[in-house]
Amino acid sequence: MEKRVLLAAGLSLVFLFLWQYFFYKPHSDNKQNVKEKLETKAKEDLINSNLPFEPYILETKYLKFIFNKYTAGIREVYIKEDYKDDFILLCKEDKDILTANLTDKYDVLTTYQNEEVSVKFYSKKEKVSFTYYINNNSPYFVLYEIKTPTPKILNIAFESHVQSDEPVVEPNTVHICKLQDTSKKEILTVEKIDKGKFYEDDKIKWLAVSSRYFMAALIFDKNYLENEISITKVNKKTKNVTIVTKPLLNYNMKLFFGPKKVSLLRVTPEKLFHTIDWGTFAPLSKLFYNILTFLYNIFKNYGLAIIGLTIIIQIFTLPLTYNSIKATVKMRQIQPQVQLLQKIYKDDPKRLNIEIMNLYKEKKVNPFGGCLPLILQIPIFWALFTMLRNTYDLRGASFILWIKDLSQPDKLVIPGLNFGIPVLVILMGVSMFVQQLISGTFSDPQQRAIGIIMPIIFVFLFFGFPSGLVLYWFINNLFSIGLQFLITQSTKS
Repeated sequence: MEKRVLLAAGLSLVFLFLWQYFFYKPHSDNKQNVKEKLETKAKEDLINSNLPFEPYILETKYLKFIFNKYTAGIREVYIKEDYKDDFILLCKEDKDILTANLTDKYDVLTTYQNEEVSVKFYSKKEKVSFTYYINNNSPYFVLYEIKTPTPKILNIAFESHVQSDEPVVEPNTVHICKLQDTSKKEILTVEKIDKGKFYEDDKIKWLAVSSRYFMAALIFDKNYLENEISITKVNKKTKNVTIVTKPLLNYNMKLFFGPKKVSLLRVTPEKLFHTIDWGTFAPLSKLFYNILTFLYNIFKNYGLAIIGLTIIIQIFTLPLTYNSIKATVKMRQIQPQVQLLQKIYKDDPKRLNIEIMNLYKEKKVNPFGGCLPLILQIPIFWALFTMLRNTYDLRGASFILWIKDLSQPDKLVIPGLNFGIPVLVILMGVSMFVQQLISGTFSDPQQRAIGIIMPIIFVFLFFGFPSGLVLYWFINNLFSIGLQFLITQSTKS
């Protein structure tokens, strides 16, 4: 069975590689049809200017900003999640976001009215104002308003990662939503952008820079006619995004700084929901997510919801699993006869193959019967893997005892030790070992080493995986062990 598992894993990697090669087409069509080029000198002065920094801090229920009084722009953004009392850093820039050409420091006026807070940066001398409106009833969304008697060029630059409190720096991902006009209705299409430079006329609806769990997005006004968007890939983990607008006169846009929470993004009309990475088998991933949230509403515990989802998937794939295990058991039962034929016809490979095929036909054994069902289950596993790995809902979701966050690796911290013990990962490894033992792997000297090494490899591989994913694999193993035991007993002669 182990050889078939390895074969299935290898074929799955080949399949996924070919899928990505043939079906994933990175964006490369850079439009450069601009009605009127932006003023080069103004842009250079704007981007390269080194204005002083004087912070102004605004804190609301869900958001905390550090503004710069010299630019009316944003230097740092912090957010507060539902399950935490403290703010965490979302993004921190070397150059301010949302800056305009200025000659003087702004005055600041903050107004509180019911659930809405507004902070207004204004200059009586230049008669301009830049105002941020934050409503606590619409968490993580900000309305940004510009009022100026003369057009101003706006600079928007994301020059660092969208941060989180993770110990590992995650890559930032850039998405652009384009507006397509048809004869019947407007259509929004979302593209994942690797790098490039774009000149657009009334096409870009929004741009988002995100990590796995968090996002900063700029949602432009429909009358946003001309802009230059430059995306530079610095390295594997960093993309710098710079937007230079046309000269703006009295303009509004929306900002979003927050988590990539499905229930939050799904209700937005701008399709921010599509920034969530659902993987190659996105329809399956979304289906599993809907089942997971349905079970959570019943159990009020995401750990129990994952167990329930695992059982549902196992029941659904039971015919495939049953046929796979049954075929493997039959193959193991006729191995003595195969070995005998190998001794008799060791000098006649052609005759050996004929006799082995006759034996398979006589015993009604399909040599690929244990492999093909596993290959058919690969999309299911891959979709579930992607969903559990990227679902924000598991962040901060506790299960039992030491598992306080299903989005984080499993660690049982014992006082006096400088490291955590991955108890759930070890239990998963033990379950894999038992599975190999029941399958009869250790009775075959050629497969004994694989039966020992594979659980160890998976234990080390799963060390850094979210505990929610490890929980799924562990429950899946337990289910397979029980089914394998029943089938083995029923097929004994």
